[in-house]
Amino acid sequence: MAIKFPNIGSTEFIVSQVCMIAATIAGVYLASSEGLKSAIEFQLIESDRTSYYQQTALAHELRTNTEELEEFITLWQEPNTVVVEGYLPKFDTFIWQASTESEGTFEIAPPLLLGMVEFHREVNGAIQARLGKKTSRKKMMEILIAQRDKAQNETLPGLEKSRDALRARLKRHDVVVE
Repeated sequence: MAIKFPNIGSTEFIVSQVCMIAATIAGVYLASSEGLKSAIEFQLIESDRTSYYQQTALAHELRTNTEELEEFITLWQEPNTVVVEGYLPKFDTFIWQASTESEGTFEIAPPLLLGMVEFHREVNGAIQARLGKKTSRKKMMEILIAQRDKAQNETLPGLEKSRDALRARLKRHDVVVE
């Protein structure tokens, strides 16, 4: 016994089926496109949030280190003060060291990132060179003052400006940070 489907060969039936298939394909495409867009937007927001916290922590650590350096510059500028191993500045580097393992570090503008690299390298190098008697006290002080000034006048303000821009971008997406 054969089952007969009425209108299966009619033009209206075929056109309506083709339209349903096209509408289904278009619906799936549009839904997946919106889903992908939402996923990308979420990933960007999450990346901005992570970068915001990293930049906030790095700015705090660099500020603390420049303040520590400032105390030692003031002390070492006094006559008859000697740079000795047991009485050196204690720089915080936990966040800086942890940042070397984070891919988000490279989302920080290169001049700011390089400013932080230079601060750590030059300050530690100048102090170690003085301890090893490879450089004069005057040369060490010149390097320390230059690095302090660069950190306070360029790197820190730039890092804070970048962080504030991230905060504003996150606020536009109703993401609260602090």
